[in-house]
Amino acid sequence: MLTKTDFKKLENIFVTKRDFKKELSNYPTKRDLKKELSKYATKDDLNKKIDQSTSVLSKEILELFTDVFEKLDKIDSKLNRDNLDLEDHEKRINFLEKKVFHTSTTSS
Repeated sequence: MLTKTDFKKLENIFVTKRDFKKELSNYPTKRDLKKELSKYATKDDLNKKIDQSTSVLSKEILELFTDVFEKLDKIDSKLNRDNLDLEDHEKRINFLEKKVFHTSTTSS
């Protein structure tokens, strides 16, 4: 049968619960790891940021295209007005040339 002295001798050979607790205290706990990990962004956080950035970027690009197309429309309408004015002037010139040259050839 084992005596107390035998158990005391065995304590030096085998690891006790106290020894385990002492050794485990050197390592972080699950709570410590969660607390440390909470400082860093998660995949969901990054996806939300990307979605927000994409949304803002899309709006800015849309506004840019809208501005460009509005300016192009203004330029196009001005060109069309100028073309109409030129056509009108050409018609007037042609009319006057016909009058002038037609009368001058018939008079001679």
